[in-house]
Amino acid sequence: MDNSNDTLLTPKETKVFLNMSIPTLNKLVRQGVFHKYHFPESKRIYYKREEIISALQVVDKEEERRSKLMAILVNSNKTD
Repeated sequence: MDNSNDTLLTPKETKVFLNMSIPTLNKLVRQGVFHKYHFPESKRIYYKREEIISALQVVDKEEERRSKLMAILVNSNKTD
């Protein structure tokens, strides 16, 4: 990923973008879903928008796989 094209979001902007609370954002960072970035010159925290979007795409794919697996399991139980 080209760092010069990364859009940086503040915690407040990220909270609105994802429709979740700051504690939930912190939890996702601790879980390694995405990272937060500190810039010493400003002493602020930022999140990379592109990194968040990539993480959401991975989560969406995992959810889709789980849904398909559940549908297979439900259908196989109906035929038994």
